[in-house]
Amino acid sequence: MASSLMNKAAAWLAADGPEPAMVVGTCGRLIRNLADFPFPQRCSAEDRAAVEQRVVGALESLGFLGRGQYYAAANLAPRELRFLGERILIGRDFAPGKKSCGVYVADDQCMSVLVNGTEHVAVRALASGLQIKEVWSRLNAVDDKLAGMLGYAFSPDLGYLSSNLRTLGTGLRITAVAHVPALFEVNKVGAAKEQLCGQRYAFQDFYDAADGEESDFVRLANASTLGQSEEEIVFHLKHLVSEVISWEKDARNALVHDAPRSLEDRVYRAVGVAREARLLDFPEAVRLVSSLRLGIGCGLFADYSFECINRLHMDAHRGHIEMRLGQDCDDLTLNSERADLFRERLA
Repeated sequence: MASSLMNKAAAWLAADGPEPAMVVGTCGRLIRNLADFPFPQRCSAEDRAAVEQRVVGALESLGFLGRGQYYAAANLAPRELRFLGERILIGRDFAPGKKSCGVYVADDQCMSVLVNGTEHVAVRALASGLQIKEVWSRLNAVDDKLAGMLGYAFSPDLGYLSSNLRTLGTGLRITAVAHVPALFEVNKVGAAKEQLCGQRYAFQDFYDAADGEESDFVRLANASTLGQSEEEIVFHLKHLVSEVISWEKDARNALVHDAPRSLEDRVYRAVGVAREARLLDFPEAVRLVSSLRLGIGCGLFADYSFECINRLHMDAHRGHIEMRLGQDCDDLTLNSERADLFRERLA
């Protein structure tokens, strides 16, 4: 059961990587398919079982299962899947009850291997702060080990084959989870989006809010996996993310010098609400987390660390609350438990 992960701290939330004030973490994903099986959507039940057996066997042979655990989707409750998704260990294609589908999770929760999702294999690596090159190096090392045992579908002309054109080629997507509240405050987000999107890179709200209300947390990622080598993707993405970080720093300095009272009001108002609220829905919790992180980054107080706020942010998610309580919850219970969590952590 994934509940065994609940009491283990995800190492990538430790805020011990570069640029912790601006970048929560870096996530990389490599998509691969096995050459001697159809893509997952066309696989028979027997094929899917054979793929799972081969991948799990490779993980065991390479010693991964001694440093982590494999979880079969059929044995996971919906709240456990939500929990894994919130920790960025699985994607949205991971459905409850799906047979011959599962995920390997490393003990430090900085690596996972999904089996029989949208593709046969999806390797993920996570790191604290801005570590694009380091994440790629870790993905590449795992990929090299698995490649010799799995036999990937590969074309000299197209690269690694995929059921989706968006992941054809390198199969590599790297995302920096950035916190850019000052860019929103000074209305510079549009320029940042235009800069990245014009160069085949994405600037997207981390939560994809259905109501159109953007959070201050964004995903900065390569939008294409075809036509560039892995090294080119890493080089250009690191350059572009560094540029966004520079803009955010300039915007924060402008707030500190030009609108200090407004900045202080936002931050200390958030502290007051976080310490006293009895009900908090998730969007409000995210706004509070953003203001608290901004206050720490601008040097307004040293009561809390980025690690403390990162872990509070993660634990405020629905799946985490339900896992802690061991049951599914209605909105009132979630909002009440979330407010209790904020008061306890920030007392």
